[in-house]
Amino acid sequence: MAMNKIAIVTYMPVIHAGYLELFNKYPTADLVIIDKKLLNKKFRSIQKDIRALTTKQIIKSLQTLLPDRKIIYFKSETDIGDYKQIVMPEDEISDWFKEKFFADKKIKIDSIFLRWSEAKTKQKKDVIPDDEVTTAELHRQFIDKITKEAKKSSDWWRQTAAAVAKDGKLISIAHNKHVPSDQNQYILGDPRANFSRGEEIEVSTSLHAEEVVIAQAAAQGISLQGADLYVTTFPCPFCARLIAYSGVKRLFYKDGYSVLDGAELMRSHGIKLIRVQV
Repeated sequence: MAMNKIAIVTYMPVIHAGYLELFNKYPTADLVIIDKKLLNKKFRSIQKDIRALTTKQIIKSLQTLLPDRKIIYFKSETDIGDYKQIVMPEDEISDWFKEKFFADKKIKIDSIFLRWSEAKTKQKKDVIPDDEVTTAELHRQFIDKITKEAKKSSDWWRQTAAAVAKDGKLISIAHNKHVPSDQNQYILGDPRANFSRGEEIEVSTSLHAEEVVIAQAAAQGISLQGADLYVTTFPCPFCARLIAYSGVKRLFYKDGYSVLDGAELMRSHGIKLIRVQV
């Protein structure tokens, strides 16, 4: 009955502009909203989402917002017709759903950001510097210093270093280390060994280099207001939060990636992000 038509199939916990943008990209598509009850047992994240409306509330709202669109409440595979193409957002729910219900159908995955799914949370993104990449000698010298400092780290997983400078002079430099002992990982092992890079980054006995230099400055009573921070690797989300509220105004980095929008957080606090070409 629905041959030659398009359907957008998605779980929709809330109404926001991202979903409306997705629907508007395919103006002739029927909207198939997945019943939350189908997903509750499979996805713990859905149970923990306090924002989520019931599926009936979502559909009722969509009928008001988009009165000309056909909206289908998906409770079982019999609730969808024979569509020529099915569009789904890029997330783990879509992956599971298409295997369970649409294994024999043509699926188009749209990468639009709609929510913090597991895939989006772990996704690594290249950081786009605010300014042109700098090759200034002073910045290259500082990056060279922290590159050498990083080699002092006993962390076999990743060696990093950071430094704080004010008025062109280094006031603090450090490498990442394990606590309470720098040899802790060799005595008890490293919990990070259970995960790939970029996954479960909060599970660690390591003190990041950015944390060390900021703590050192605090212990010495040195304000970081207007200071420059140099790092070998772009900060993780936790360090990005710390840096955002530290008073640092420029971040110089050698290489790396951003997850959980650490770059946007720092930019929102007026911090310039500058890649140093060495």
